Amino acid sequence: MKLPYPRRPLVLAQSVLAAGIALSTAATAADYRIEAENFTTVGGTYADGQPQKISVYNVNGVTAINYVNRGDYAEYTLQVAEAGTYNLQYLIGTSMTSGAEIDFQIGSGSSWTSLVKKAVPAGHWDNFQSLDAGNISLPAGAVNLRVVGSGSNDWQWNLDALELTQVSTGGGSSSGGSSSSGSGGGGTGFTVQAEDFTQVGGTYADGQPQKISVYSVNGATAINYVNKG
Repeated sequence: MKLPYPRRPLVLAQSVLAAGIALSTAATAADYRIEAENFTTVGGTYADGQPQKISVYNVNGVTAINYVNRGDYAEYTLQVAEAGTYNLQYLIGTSMTSGAEIDFQIGSGSSWTSLVKKAVPAGHWDNFQSLDAGNISLPAGAVNLRVVGSGSNDWQWNLDALELTQVSTGGGSSSGGSSSSGSGGGGTGFTVQAEDFTQVGGTYADGQPQKISVYSVNGATAINYVNKG
């Protein structure tokens, strides 16, 4: 039986459709990739016996940082071409079953502002998995960045790289979700942590050592003992 139409155009159409689907689902390349070992400086207070606060090592063909303890940090300088909202991804690993967290900060002068904190799930020190920290907002120009081991464990995580992919243009200098959020909302503006005050005051005598106190509850740090005035 002879078909009323040739089959080749249908096959071609199916091939084009399949190619279109493949293209539409392909991963978007990051606009900026920072190799963790390319820090400008490191710091911290935990004494782990290493010659510097954060070490560089090679494993499975990857160069990364390790010996990151609670409070340790690494700083980087990034030249951002266009202000906007960026998605932040880490290639990170830890063997800690809990209490490992990474804090992404932006510097202004001598002060640092936390943009987003993200708990690091248990895996293995040398198995670097992609971790979505959500969306942040960055200004154009030279930006000072810092990643901090902000969890409760003495031992935190190893880091291969961090990647920033632009989501939208425009915006200010910082934005982010809550300290435990897995995906940011993508809005712009400042997120100011209440406990990052420069000064507190008041007249009410509540018996506390200072007029406003800082405490931790359910994984969050906040302020309390706020009285009238």
